[in-house]
Amino acid sequence: MKLLSNWLKKLLGTKKSPEQLVEPFEAEEIVKVGGNLSGVVVGQILEIKKHPNADRLNVAKVDVGEKNPRQIVFGQMAKIEIGNKIPVALAPTILPGNKEINEVELRGVLSQGMLCLDQEIGIKKDGISITFFNEEEIVGTPIAEALNRA
Repeated sequence: MKLLSNWLKKLLGTKKSPEQLVEPFEAEEIVKVGGNLSGVVVGQILEIKKHPNADRLNVAKVDVGEKNPRQIVFGQMAKIEIGNKIPVALAPTILPGNKEINEVELRGVLSQGMLCLDQEIGIKKDGISITFFNEEEIVGTPIAEALNRA
C-alpha cells in the first residue's frame, strides 16, 4: 500500500518526517514524489483526435495553464477523455530515470510534451495507471503540489 506522507500527517495531526511516520511499520521503501518533476504540471484535455498518419496514435490539445494549449501526440495506454485533468510533462523537461521530453514531430505532427502515466513520474513501478485530478485542481499547477492535495 502506498500513502502520501502529507495526507498521513494531516490525518494523524503530526509534523513527523516520512521516515519517522513509517518507523513503527515494516515499510519496504519511502519514495519521494516531486523530485525531478519540475516540468510536470496538471493539464486538462480539451480535444482528442486520431493522428492523421498513425493508426495507434492520437493528438490532444491540452490546457496546461499557458496562453495557448499544447499539442501532444500520445498512444492510448490508459483511458483518457476530454475534460480529464492529468499529469503532463512540458517539453523540454527531464523525468525520473533521466527520460528526456522534447518537442518532436511524430509522423508529421508536432508534440509539445507528454501525457504521463503514474509509472513515468515515479508514483508506481508496475502496471499502467494514470492519476486523475478533481475538477477544482487548477491547470498549470506543479504536479508535486497537486499530488500533495490528492
